[in-house]
Amino acid sequence: MDNSGGTFIYRKMSMSTAFLSLNKSAIIMLIALLNARKTANLKDKKSKKTKPVFINIDSLEMPYVTLKKNWGLNQQAVSRAVDELLAKGFIEIVHQGGLGEHDKARYALIDDYQQWKPGNVFRSRNRDVRRGYQGRKIGASAKLAHKIIPLHTHQNHTLPKKEEYEKHTL
Repeated sequence: MDNSGGTFIYRKMSMSTAFLSLNKSAIIMLIALLNARKTANLKDKKSKKTKPVFINIDSLEMPYVTLKKNWGLNQQAVSRAVDELLAKGFIEIVHQGGLGEHDKARYALIDDYQQWKPGNVFRSRNRDVRRGYQGRKIGASAKLAHKIIPLHTHQNHTLPKKEEYEKHTL
């Protein structure tokens, strides 16, 4: 991480109602996104002077690993921060990411935060991807194949035939 230079934050952003209501994780993530901007010096046609212009505000990559390593945020804090920044109009998700190590999430900085008022939600994350345990007991079964189970597994027992099994269960 390059420690030279600085991160520019517009006063209208830092003094807005939306910014002042952000939690700590959201502020850290927003600063990390602002820090990820790249500038290019463009010449003004009239005055022939160069001025810095941000060139990637619509495709900022911010992987969870970077936020954890450089900014001290865990995955849960990042999720909450993204949700809050979306809801208050600071960012939008350009690409969700998460399909592999090299599939990074990409965000765009937007200025909807200027119209934010308490209770407003500008955007929310798409949560249609389900991974992990879903609470449906998939793969777990409470029923046994047969009710008659040999007491000793080291002995050679044969399971009863279907007719005998039905006699015992009725």
